[in-house]
Amino acid sequence: ERFSVPEILFRPELVGLRGRAGLPAAVAQAAAACPPEMRAAMYRNVLLVGGCVRLPGLGRRLAAELRAEMPALYDLRVAVIGDGDGEDP
Repeated sequence: ERFSVPEILFRPELVGLRGRAGLPAAVAQAAAACPPEMRAAMYRNVLLVGGCVRLPGLGRRLAAELRAEMPALYDLRVAVIGDGDGEDP
């Protein structure tokens, strides 16, 4: 089966990494591990940095998929920092 390399960030099972969280689930797990009073701030301040931010649409896709993973009561802001395409969903 053919797939795009960036897809592995969202679906690690494609390369046999069973039981590993994709990027949206990992962010949701990290926020859930914080004290309850900090979770809203964590979801409002998701930052993407590094080489992968150059992937077109990464911020928009992370925001869309993370929205499905997180509690609806929180606001979400995903910011792309650095050499990315400057998107801010």
